[in-house]
Amino acid sequence: MLVQLQLKVDGNPRHQLEVIDIVLHSPDYQERARSEFQDILKSDPDNAAACRGLGYGYLQQRDFSQAAEYFKRASELDSKDPRVHYYNALLTYRESGMGNSTDNEEMEKELETAISLDPDFADSYSLLAFAQMSSGDSATALATMRKAVELNPRNEAYLYNLANLYLANRQPDQAITILQSLHITDNPMLASQVAGTLAQAQQFKEGMQARPAPGPLIVRRTDTASDNPEHEATATTAAVPAKPETKWGPPKFVRGVLSKVDCSGEPGAVLTLAVGAKTLKLSINDRKQVLLIGADQFSCLWSKQKIAVNYREDGSGQTSVMSVEIQ
Repeated sequence: MLVQLQLKVDGNPRHQLEVIDIVLHSPDYQERARSEFQDILKSDPDNAAACRGLGYGYLQQRDFSQAAEYFKRASELDSKDPRVHYYNALLTYRESGMGNSTDNEEMEKELETAISLDPDFADSYSLLAFAQMSSGDSATALATMRKAVELNPRNEAYLYNLANLYLANRQPDQAITILQSLHITDNPMLASQVAGTLAQAQQFKEGMQARPAPGPLIVRRTDTASDNPEHEATATTAAVPAKPETKWGPPKFVRGVLSKVDCSGEPGAVLTLAVGAKTLKLSINDRKQVLLIGADQFSCLWSKQKIAVNYREDGSGQTSVMSVEIQ
């Protein structure tokens, strides 16, 4: 076994732990690595690194209670270990997701601590960006994700997530550039996601370009349209007051079960979402331009589907969906 070979080569206890920790992240050797950590803890129960490693092993098995127990022990033994704080945040994410504001706050606190202890820990920035996005702070999430990419520019998952955050911040050009660079990936699953997101980004860009620039007046033609450029330039017009700009509140996040999609009002849609005992209706202005995560295209036939939604709301209760994540 790889672990046994390395332990024979180097008997330094610290190096042993580092090797086992690395091997634990390899699916083929996870069971062996967990066994090695358990053996270390039998002789040294207060070994913080072994507690952390075994906790991560249980996390990979989705045994959240055992993972939490060992992460707690590791934190008590070494509160300055950035990876323990990162794993605590990762545990919260995998166990309960990002739909609860209290969980989000706890995750952000743990990840900020991890970053303060190790400013070069790219994984912490990546997970923090998701927590910030789920809290509605897409601009800060974008800056945080850019830091993760800066620290690990070869990580394709980071680049793909950065592209999605550019879209969430209405910057399709930057997203398209990144997605085009990922077209050559050797990962077939990622390649499929990239192709779908790239098509969405291009549609989103076209939709933004088609919208008139905001201004105090909307000009409406009163004569018959013509292909003559000179006629177009001299056509008579009538000024119509523009509709007052909607003042949207801060982004909100919600997770629930989608019970119905109403696509009768082209080009938009209304999502009926069951959130606990409550029913929430959220409006999409243009379903071809809404940002989708986890799906290649919007479907009016979605039903009994777990989703997470970022949206805004104005003073009158009107809603506008920013993104939909299929879970």
